[in-house]
Amino acid sequence: MKKITTLLIILMFSFPAILLSQEEEETISPSYKTEIIRNVSVLDIEGIVYKNVTVSLKSNNQGRYVGETSKVKVKIVNVDGRLIWNKTLKNAYLYVFSNGDIQVGRPRFNKIIIDKVYSGDYVGEIREYEGIY
Repeated sequence: MKKITTLLIILMFSFPAILLSQEEEETISPSYKTEIIRNVSVLDIEGIVYKNVTVSLKSNNQGRYVGETSKVKVKIVNVDGRLIWNKTLKNAYLYVFSNGDIQVGRPRFNKIIIDKVYSGDYVGEIREYEGIY
């Protein structure tokens, strides 16, 4: 009987420590009516690498009507001001994370990822049809 109570006491005190030690994954909802502009040092668009470009991402408001889909307009311009890529991605959502990372796509299928690297620069990748996993 003494062993069972001792075991129960140990489990009772260790249970909160086990719960608090588990890492929580950051959950985020899509951003609507948002425009984000990032100066990206290296951007890979479908296998072609561009350097020093400006990426503008603009999401529309949440669908109020039946059949209205969410869209993200993407515009990429190089240093000279020449337009490189201009598309409207339908059925895509804009996710902005607290560390500065940006993702465009669906919850488990990303089409665009822009990450902040250790040096503070932004690096991006675009895969419109095959996605980024």
